[in-house]
Amino acid sequence: MRNNWFFSDPHLSHEKFLTFHDDMGHPIRPFKDIDEMDEHIIEQWNSVVRDGDNAYMMGDITFELGERFDGIMARMKGRKRLILGNHDDPKNPDLMKHFKKAMIWRVFGEYNFVVSHIPIAKECFHRTTAFNLHGHTHVRELSDRAYINNCCELTNYRPRHLDEVLQIIKDRS
Repeated sequence: MRNNWFFSDPHLSHEKFLTFHDDMGHPIRPFKDIDEMDEHIIEQWNSVVRDGDNAYMMGDITFELGERFDGIMARMKGRKRLILGNHDDPKNPDLMKHFKKAMIWRVFGEYNFVVSHIPIAKECFHRTTAFNLHGHTHVRELSDRAYINNCCELTNYRPRHLDEVLQIIKDRS
């Protein structure tokens, strides 16, 4: 069985994102510039993901398609799958060429969770799932324990392994 990794909201090369702050006024991303941010994300990614692993990028990959993005994606290991985010265009070949598959969500019924970019309303969970691994909310956690925020700001910009997700589910069950 391949390793499965989950990673959300990298906003690669998104310069304006470096100006965003949390509710306490602290910068959401503590990087001096996009070069430092992108390099940190690549290093953290490659510290755990291997070439044969399945790596689910859970949306909001980049606004900056082109040569820079192509270079970043080429350096990131794994068999990349895209869970579409609100900023991702599935009709854009410059984005999609980097992914083996793209989907709106992915149900892991055997493990009791569904993966999405935006949190899914509980009444829309698949009948075999009780948890939602999601992105989109960045540093904001939802109060319901059924929602697991997987935004990269909360994982030190390192993808989460399936085993880590399953431990969270066990702890919350």
